[in-house]
Amino acid sequence: MKDKLARFCSSYLGHIALAFVCYCLFLCLILLSLKAIVPSGGLNQLSDGTEVTLAENTADENPDMAGLRHIKLAIVLGEMGLSDKTTKKAVEELPGGISFSFSPYANNLDNWFAESRKYGHDLLLEIPMEPENYPNNDPGPISLLTRYSDARNLDMLDEVLRKAHGYSGVTPWMGNAFMSSTEHIDAVLKHLRKTELYFLDRTDQRPASRHQKSIKDIAKNYHLPYVGSRFVLDKTATREHILGQLDLMETTARIGDGYAVGFAQAYPVTIDTLKEWERSLGKKNISLVPMSMIAQHVFSEGGL
Repeated sequence: MKDKLARFCSSYLGHIALAFVCYCLFLCLILLSLKAIVPSGGLNQLSDGTEVTLAENTADENPDMAGLRHIKLAIVLGEMGLSDKTTKKAVEELPGGISFSFSPYANNLDNWFAESRKYGHDLLLEIPMEPENYPNNDPGPISLLTRYSDARNLDMLDEVLRKAHGYSGVTPWMGNAFMSSTEHIDAVLKHLRKTELYFLDRTDQRPASRHQKSIKDIAKNYHLPYVGSRFVLDKTATREHILGQLDLMETTARIGDGYAVGFAQAYPVTIDTLKEWERSLGKKNISLVPMSMIAQHVFSEGGL
């Protein structure tokens, strides 16, 4: 019997039989490996476009977070570049998701822009405009003023826009009086549409019922990406007040459109508080995103 088995194994048919047995053993190993990694519901449980994200995994590990709606928040620090010390602290210490709005009066703007981009920050440029108490509160020599003609204001605007390169949006600096003049702001928004920038409006400086809707409608008429926000985080520059405003932002975004924008200054307490707050976002199903992402989302959704 052993001789017959030995002759069979050494024959052509025996080689084929041994190869078939090895092939079956190999398939069994593959199937056992797949069983270990495929979900219990089988492959049909996964759709073609499914991506398992960190947020989804975290929600599974933290049942309290599973029911939270995912929201996106943008924080913009203004008047950047006027103080080298605070600007450097903000650029180097804050997470890249926080955006910076630079003053056109800052020195070495292009250097600051390059440094900010190196750390992952989104950039805006501020446009000085006439405040309500002008000239007691003077926005400087390259300001847009209601006493100027549209042609002169647009020349001033172009001068401001040439101060730096690499920013994706603009925002008014001061500007209560100018922004309240529909005639003057109409010409500015129409001109900005040619630049492919977005316009971020601090609506806390004006009564929303009087002015916000008209500016929003003007921007929409010119197909200019526009985002308005009433959140100012550090009017009272204390940790408690800033955290309270951030909490209000989060709540507003959850019950509203799913996003919110907040303004702040590069005060040391603001920087330290934002660093602390940012570390808590993963537990709350919140993404800190660049301001340009919010502007793109609002424009694509027709939410001008």
